[in-house]
Amino acid sequence: MIEALQIFDETVFRFCNSTLQNPFFDFLMPLFSDFKMWIPVVLLLFWKPIKEKDKSLLIYLFAIAVFVGFTDFLTSKVLKEFFARPRPYNFLENVNLLAVAKQSFSFPSSHAVNLSVAVFLLSKKFEKLKILLFVLLALVCFSRIYIGVHYFLDVFCGVVLGFILSKIFEKGMKKIE
Repeated sequence: MIEALQIFDETVFRFCNSTLQNPFFDFLMPLFSDFKMWIPVVLLLFWKPIKEKDKSLLIYLFAIAVFVGFTDFLTSKVLKEFFARPRPYNFLENVNLLAVAKQSFSFPSSHAVNLSVAVFLLSKKFEKLKILLFVLLALVCFSRIYIGVHYFLDVFCGVVLGFILSKIFEKGMKKIE
């Protein structure tokens, strides 16, 4: 079973990282993985409650930001160290690496966990942006495989974990309210 999952994971990785490789994606996909590119999106999300003086939404957004900080610590410092899965470029040959090689582990993808927590929670408060948020989540997850830093199961399990953590956040917020 484990061997079949590894073969599946490597096959999907090779398809995304090699077969789909093209100059346009080589330019675009690293941008989706760069957190600096998300600063304008975050500022726009905070603009609405500031403009409308919606204190409860502003507090909710800050709570999400703090929680994403927690999920980042959980995935980067706890789960990755526990699972200790090597990144594709540390394990496979002929990886098209379009990012700085890190010596951290691969599973689960912190990008996938953090962004999926944010997207699952934000999509409830920003209904009109729901489709856009999920498209951006899909693009970021795909970009992590395309640029050579994660396997499919790293990002898939990251999204699943993000969903579970977002539900925990929602339950916690209901208790506070």
